[in-house]
Amino acid sequence: MENELPRGWESKKLGDVITLNYGKGLPKRDRKEGKVPVYGSNGIVGHNDTSVIDEDTIIVGRKGSVGKIHFVKGSSFPIDTTYYVSLNNKSVTLKFVFYLLKHLNLEEVEQSTAIPGINRNNVYNLHAVIPPLEVQNAIVAKLDKIFESYKILRDEKEKVQKENTKFIQSAIEKALNLSELKEQYGEKELGDKEISSWITQGPNPKYDGIEDEGYKVLKTKDLYDDVIYYEKADNITKKILEEFKKFELKEGDFLISLVGVGSIGKVNVFREQKENRYIFTRATGIIRLNTKKILPEFLYLFFRSLHGKKMIENGISGTTGQLVIKTSYIKSLKIPTPPLEIQSRIVENSKKIFDQLSLISNERKVLSRNVEILPQAILSKAFKGEL
Repeated sequence: MENELPRGWESKKLGDVITLNYGKGLPKRDRKEGKVPVYGSNGIVGHNDTSVIDEDTIIVGRKGSVGKIHFVKGSSFPIDTTYYVSLNNKSVTLKFVFYLLKHLNLEEVEQSTAIPGINRNNVYNLHAVIPPLEVQNAIVAKLDKIFESYKILRDEKEKVQKENTKFIQSAIEKALNLSELKEQYGEKELGDKEISSWITQGPNPKYDGIEDEGYKVLKTKDLYDDVIYYEKADNITKKILEEFKKFELKEGDFLISLVGVGSIGKVNVFREQKENRYIFTRATGIIRLNTKKILPEFLYLFFRSLHGKKMIENGISGTTGQLVIKTSYIKSLKIPTPPLEIQSRIVENSKKIFDQLSLISNERKVLSRNVEILPQAILSKAFKGEL
């Protein structure tokens, strides 16, 4: 690899040039109002009157929003769901390391555990190309300029997402008309035997570096309100699937993320895939419904409603970075129980609206995809010396 690098560039393990220091615990109740930003994995979560570090640093999401990278100027208080970066020597600049870490895509270094997290030793073992300081400074200057333009595109993408979210939310509220459903048909708890046969969280299978054999495990990283990334799910062996056979997902199983900042509360409906079989992890819960009483698509719309979202939010407990929803709470939630023909009509009406929105926003989705892949494309060129 050394021979393929430009003159003066070196290949080093990341652990040779940086140290990832653990942040410190600081529950919200213990914070004293001040000017020092308190950082969690996903960014600023509050302020305090004291700091952990009083110079520029880089904060890396350790738990929750794993691998998120933040460049911080001045004093800060990284909490215990994060790492903060210190340089081991003067062979690199902090801003160069910031872009390097973004290029290395630390979100992919996530450990295979119930609660997503990064082991810093895995990060230390990653290889990085280190150019001379003058080249680092030139790369940083170019990237700063390029990413300033990228910010404009990202802001446009976020504006589009907000417009789409507002439209979808309005459509869901109109389609459900929850107050009328409750009044006419009443409510029942999800845990009622008439409504569901099984509400549980998954196991914690151990696996690592397994080739695709057609057996996979769905994690919170694969589950979103509008899509399930089946193809991105981690591979497991047939032996692991058979060991946890009772947790194999079936058509129509209702999925909900039970842990993790940024992912907790996300819901969707599992659809069987021809090429693969799936189980789910401890961080994910399922509701196996009696489909003669409740359609999974109807329950999906219910939990996407403002009322349904509020119910989920009210069940979140724990500390920052260790947020959880207990399955006992899920079982206690009350949902309206209209006849199946009413549920089907609501689902069909909603689908028509969503299909119309999809047609209208196709061009916007192309923009969104381009914005997502642009940073890594730029960073890849930068660290090949091609900018």
